[in-house]
Amino acid sequence: RGFIACCPSKPGSLNREAVKQAVQRGIRGTILTGEKDVSHSPEANEIDALFKEMNLEHRFIVIPGMGHGVPPNSTELFQIAAAHISNK
Repeated sequence: RGFIACCPSKPGSLNREAVKQAVQRGIRGTILTGEKDVSHSPEANEIDALFKEMNLEHRFIVIPGMGHGVPPNSTELFQIAAAHISNK
């Protein structure tokens, strides 16, 4: 069980209680964001901080030079993220 979020915005339902429940369920994930994504990067940083605070197992990957979009090496990054979720 897990997630891959690419250039995410912070959903209104994402709060400490929701993250606590995810931790209890063993959810793992990866956040991918572009270094130059001015609209979503601050929200991705907020999500990362919340996950750290609540000890949700996740990776936070910032892609240098990228704005809002799909990373050029998305296949490789998604494979890394999937392996992290499956704990391999």
